[in-house]
Amino acid sequence: MIDWHHQWATHALNFYNGFAHVPLASGKQVRLKPGPGFGDLSHPTTRLVLRMMTGLVQGKTVIDLGCGSGILSLCAAALGAKIVHGIDHCEGSLLHAKENAHLNGFCQVHFGQRATITNSEHSLLLINMISSEQEQAWREHPYLHGFDGLVISSGLLTEQKAAYLIQVEKRGWTPIHFQEEEGWLAGLYRSQKTL
Repeated sequence: MIDWHHQWATHALNFYNGFAHVPLASGKQVRLKPGPGFGDLSHPTTRLVLRMMTGLVQGKTVIDLGCGSGILSLCAAALGAKIVHGIDHCEGSLLHAKENAHLNGFCQVHFGQRATITNSEHSLLLINMISSEQEQAWREHPYLHGFDGLVISSGLLTEQKAAYLIQVEKRGWTPIHFQEEEGWLAGLYRSQKTL
């Protein structure tokens, strides 16, 4: 059995009093309890998405595909998102994310294996996973194929950028800008409905 408290205490940034603390540019903070969901701010890809989404989530519907611990979903809520849908295929991660939402008192965050998106025009899609996992998740969630909004995608190494751009062009994503940290890349894209 995995000792999640030990794992998080060893690797998570700002871990004290039994929780990882995520400071936000707004001055707010999100707390995360140790658990099986990926995302404790120790990995550059998570930090990249958090930096890129700051200033973009206010009043928007946010879809966090592959939400893990719920870190990005909860940070989006703390930064002013209207509603947040955290999606993951792992029941353990979903339970962990729900516990973290309760810990932080967020009621506008919903976690499940899929989300119902009625109007994506004023939405932001977050995807923080390696490109092969992204491709699999994209196939498993065809209701997102008509997504019309902004996308922040992270989880690829800088040398994978050219191949990844070919992959996401098929999804109807147009790159806007990129950020890099420790050899990892995150991009902001505009997604338009493709029929």
